[in-house]
Amino acid sequence: MSRYNCLQILLYAGVFLMALGNFLFLFIEKGSPNWLVGLFLIPANLGQGITFPATLFTFIFAFPKSRQATATSTLYLFRSIGSVWGVAMSTGVIQLYFGKSLRSNLKDLLDEDKINELVTKITSNSSYIEKLHGELKDVVIDVLILARKKTHLLSTILSLLALAFCVIKEFLKKPKIKEEGTYCER
Repeated sequence: MSRYNCLQILLYAGVFLMALGNFLFLFIEKGSPNWLVGLFLIPANLGQGITFPATLFTFIFAFPKSRQATATSTLYLFRSIGSVWGVAMSTGVIQLYFGKSLRSNLKDLLDEDKINELVTKITSNSSYIEKLHGELKDVVIDVLILARKKTHLLSTILSLLALAFCVIKEFLKKPKIKEEGTYCER
C-alpha cells in the first residue's frame, strides 16, 4: 500500500514539470542558442518520463492480477489516443493561426491568390520556407514561431488544468474499494 501512495506525488511532480517545460518554450526566440533550447526541453521530457510510469504502476496496483492485463492495455490505448489527439490539436492550432496571421501580415506584400498559394505550399511542406527570401521569409518565420508559441501556451494551460484536477481530486470523497487483491485502500 505504501508503494501506491508515493505514485501520487510522482504524478503531480511529473504533470507540474510538463507544464513548466511547455511554459519555458514560450520564451524561445528565433535567435535562442541551441543549449538553451536543450535546457528548456528537460522539464517537459522529465515530467513525461515521471508521469508515464507513475500512471502505469498506479493501474497495476489498483487492479487485481486477474484484471491487470486489461487495465494496462486500456491505459496504453487511451495514452495513444491522447497522443494522437494532442498532435492533431497542435497541428490544427498551428495551421489555423499560421494561415490567418500570414494572410493578415502579407496583405500589403502580395495579392490574395499568391498568399493562398504560399499558405498551401508551406502547410503541405514546411521546407518550402527555405526557398523564400527577404522580408517575405522573415514574415513567414515570425508567424510560424508565433503559431508554435500558441500551441505551447495551449499545452501549458492543459497541463495546468490536469494539475488542478489532481488537486481538486484530493478534496473529493474517495470511494472505498473492498475487492481482494487491490492496493487502492489507503
